[in-house]
Amino acid sequence: MRYKERVERRTGLKLKEATKYELGKTYYCGYWGKTFKVLEIKPSEIWGEVYKCLWSDGFVTTHSTAIEPDYDYEVII
Repeated sequence: MRYKERVERRTGLKLKEATKYELGKTYYCGYWGKTFKVLEIKPSEIWGEVYKCLWSDGFVTTHSTAIEPDYDYEVII
């Protein structure tokens, strides 16, 4: 069973492949094991882009790492 399928089974989320974060969409972060919604996207000289995110636990942070294929996914609502 692929990682994506294990996450879907464990969380009840429906996930799809993603290559880039988009404003207003929700994503599953494989590193932290939780979801976040992209509230804002800003250019960054260091990272290319940084993302203001509302995490499933209510915290708002800046996220700067790109999507890691086969580990991070868009949540289909």
